[in-house]
Amino acid sequence: MDTLKLNIDENNRIFLAPQIYLNAVDGYCLMSGYSLVSNPVFFYRPVFDWIDAYHQHTKKDLLWDIRLSIINSASQKALIALLKKLKEYLGQGLVSIINWYCSRSDIDLVEDIQDIASISEMEVKVIYTS
Repeated sequence: MDTLKLNIDENNRIFLAPQIYLNAVDGYCLMSGYSLVSNPVFFYRPVFDWIDAYHQHTKKDLLWDIRLSIINSASQKALIALLKKLKEYLGQGLVSIINWYCSRSDIDLVEDIQDIASISEMEVKVIYTS
């Protein structure tokens, strides 16, 4: 089981895609930046695969820190699917704590986060950065 790093290399970074770091050792997961990818199903596929492999190999809880400041509607659907995937494992006793950091003044993003949480039926803690 390996740690997954997507879009981390500054030299080759795609700025419309988020940086993703999923640590297989301690279960810490970070998503940051923008998620404006045109094909989020393709972009996020390795994340879904990693979640499945992680839960098959380690059976440990996950801590997600999400610092996505801009998301398009296609990415929003992918994030809903991702949280639904985490909910599947919640039913098996594997916990995922999800913290989403955002500015209190970004009302649109706060509403998007609330929608994502509501539709996926996962608890998302909004942590205001300003």
